[in-house]
Amino acid sequence: MTDTLQNPNPENNISAYYQTRAAHHAAVTGDWLAQAQAAIGRDPDDSTDTTVATVAGKPFSVIDEFNSWRKQPELAEAVAAIRALAAVIRNCQATTMMELEIELKKASDSLKSGDTTSISLTAGCDLFMRYVTRTSALEYEDFDSAKSRLIERAEKVWGDILQGT
Repeated sequence: MTDTLQNPNPENNISAYYQTRAAHHAAVTGDWLAQAQAAIGRDPDDSTDTTVATVAGKPFSVIDEFNSWRKQPELAEAVAAIRALAAVIRNCQATTMMELEIELKKASDSLKSGDTTSISLTAGCDLFMRYVTRTSALEYEDFDSAKSRLIERAEKVWGDILQGT
């Protein structure tokens, strides 16, 4: 059983979630992600910067956003992660779904790497990436409408978590 919980290809610089997705759906591979990052002019190995935008003259950081939500004692850590990732969508300066997905993956990975022992945090990030960012229905919308739809999905997810449904 421990074999199924481990990263199937740990020498790859891609999360187990995306490796599993690639294996099952042939959608995201390390090569694909590197090509996507290269296409938008980003270094695939540069994962230390959690700043995705500048808001009111200050850089936006998903870690800072998460920590501000996490300070609320009544808020579950998974919900804080989902709200922080939704803020990434709001503040991201991406102009395509590909760029937005890359920013979200980087933000999710940086949140999860900050506390590798938190199941709730990992679950919130994975839930967000799996449910909120499903793009098949968004392909025919303009980008701003698609971003709005993603934010609506995030709000629905954290509402469902808070209500226990």
